[in-house]
Amino acid sequence: MSDEIAETREKYKNNIYFLAKDLLEFKDLTKEFHYKQICKKLNEPRKKRIRLWLLPRGFLKTTILTITHAIHLQVNNPSIRIAVISSVLANAEDMVVAIGHPYLVNERFRMYFSKYCPKKPEAPETKWTQKEIHVPNRGGRPVLEGTFEAFGADSTLTSRHFDHILVDDLVTRENSTTRDQMDKIKNFYKAIFPLRKDRKSVV
Repeated sequence: MSDEIAETREKYKNNIYFLAKDLLEFKDLTKEFHYKQICKKLNEPRKKRIRLWLLPRGFLKTTILTITHAIHLQVNNPSIRIAVISSVLANAEDMVVAIGHPYLVNERFRMYFSKYCPKKPEAPETKWTQKEIHVPNRGGRPVLEGTFEAFGADSTLTSRHFDHILVDDLVTRENSTTRDQMDKIKNFYKAIFPLRKDRKSVV
């Protein structure tokens, strides 16, 4: 492996904006807004375990805060377990598919992070579904949880443990129009926290 490849890989690992715009090819990202207002803050040390981001529709929130952020977390911590949660399971599964996409088809990503990409994308040697992805070479002891797992507000939460939980559009117009619906979402949100591996796990 050349020094140039190793140096560039470290830049991708250390800079979420560079990872998103250059390697993952999210070309609509702008330095003025997406870097300064989002990516730069994501790269800063966290002050609290729970962080809330509010962005209007169309500002590429999921692109950065769910898809790119999940990949960034994984390449910096191969053994990480990340739960991806949305209003319905199908939406969360779409996000997990999008997260796993570069590991299968992005040739430059597969060159820089080949260790974590299936050798045969058409038939991954690890578990690779819409709901759950286990990247290769996770290191450490074997774990039950996937690298990325999808859950919806309509999912039954089982006794699983995660290092990082990404909640994307949990509350929608469709699931919060009545008191019963709002109470259901509140109860589900409270039930998310026992999924954390420990109190230091982040949301």
